[in-house]
Amino acid sequence: MAVDFGTIWQRQSVGDGLAQALVQVSKQVFDQLEARPENSGSLSEWAKKQACWAHIQKMEDSLPESFLGELVTEEDQKSTKKSARKDQKVLNGIEAQTFAVNAGGEFWEKVLLWGKHKKALTPKETGVLGIASQIPTKIPSERQALVLMDAYLHLKSEGCSYEPD
Repeated sequence: MAVDFGTIWQRQSVGDGLAQALVQVSKQVFDQLEARPENSGSLSEWAKKQACWAHIQKMEDSLPESFLGELVTEEDQKSTKKSARKDQKVLNGIEAQTFAVNAGGEFWEKVLLWGKHKKALTPKETGVLGIASQIPTKIPSERQALVLMDAYLHLKSEGCSYEPD
């Protein structure tokens, strides 16, 4: 079981169970630190010693039921991450397609001609730039728009100075 950081991020706050657990464990640890052996030095010196941490790790951890109810399985975490990656991939495609359409056909025509002149394009990039240069008559797919973005960034690194309006 693990803390559901995704939910914490979405809510921008911790749940009541985790808050209760943090208060409880903090108090228990503080009490253990204060009950340090004599001749162990200051509290901060004792807290740095292996013996202190070994002692802390032996504490009974009776966490609130409300906290245990907020935990998620590792399988749930993996599933959530996989879903988030898939959603992000779709979002990236949509953003790339929006950029491609907003840049317009004339922009992509200039980029295509520059890339051809410098012999800096692959056949795939040439084909996709050819489609993009026909915007608004032809609209590149999300997948093609991602190729456009990669090609554009590559050409910019090669010295292409064209920027969309």
